[in-house]
Amino acid sequence: MREKLPVYATVEEACTALGVEPRPLSRAGFMAANLINDRRGRGDGRIKLFSDGKGGLVTNWKTGLTALFFYGYKDRHNGRISRKEWERLEAEREACRVREAGEEAERQEAVSVLANSILSASSPSNAHPYLKTKKVLGLPGAPAREISRTDVQALINAADIPHADGGPQRLGGGSRLLLVPVSDEFGKVWALQMIDEHGSKFFLKGGRFKGCVWRPDDVPAHSDAVTPVGLAEGVATAISVRALYGVPCLAGMCAGFLPEAALGISRAYPRATLWLCGDRDANGVGEMAARMATSIVPRSKLFVCPGPAGLSRDELAAFKAWTGRGNPKDYNDFLIARS
Repeated sequence: MREKLPVYATVEEACTALGVEPRPLSRAGFMAANLINDRRGRGDGRIKLFSDGKGGLVTNWKTGLTALFFYGYKDRHNGRISRKEWERLEAEREACRVREAGEEAERQEAVSVLANSILSASSPSNAHPYLKTKKVLGLPGAPAREISRTDVQALINAADIPHADGGPQRLGGGSRLLLVPVSDEFGKVWALQMIDEHGSKFFLKGGRFKGCVWRPDDVPAHSDAVTPVGLAEGVATAISVRALYGVPCLAGMCAGFLPEAALGISRAYPRATLWLCGDRDANGVGEMAARMATSIVPRSKLFVCPGPAGLSRDELAAFKAWTGRGNPKDYNDFLIARS
């Protein structure tokens, strides 16, 4: 059954409801947007205008929420569009949705091929600066492949994937890209996260992320073992959970993807207890997403990063000296404080 999404009359209404900054829509396809009043939410919103120009979708990646906007929706409820005309418009919209869903599936398959090509062209990572900064270098499960930005850009250009917004991905940032493969519950790689030496993160454009996770190379895609498995938001956080508590931990890439990622993990590890390891964000998004995942997955437990209360004065001072920030918010911060 297709998911029933909330519907709004304008893109501005849909964006405001989801906490995404509205943007002018000049062309069909996807465009990135920032989150409202969230300095760490730059690019974490998505706005899509359907090819017929009559509506589209807004998504907040941090919360995982999506809403539809459809020009004429308000007119229908005000009686200015007849039932027959509304049904015709609904049929047109559904046909557009089905067509674009097929095109997106084709793009995702092409991006999967590209992701594997990039992994094949990569080399063993030699003390990547991001892993050093996060104090997870050399820890079990840490990503161990990197590639130059120039080589990745050449592969992206050669793939020439017809994205909905027209152009290929143009990479900025540093020169050394740490590769984080993102795969489904069967182990198929669908996308990549790339992290440069300064900590800037890039997702491979057009990749599939919902229902997918980063899985350490030494953790099998399937297992009947009863030992716990963890799920956190980011890669450094997942590595830190494993280092702190001895539990292999996967990453869902962002808070909004945790519930679907957790469902996939529960199928891949049917006898294991799933630890949902939520960030302690000031806005509560990390904990909310982890709670939601826990509520829908059997054999799961909720854990939220203890924050300042779980650290001594000396540990908090060490954390601030290393990061320049006052309070820890995730398990990687907790690991840094205790290193």
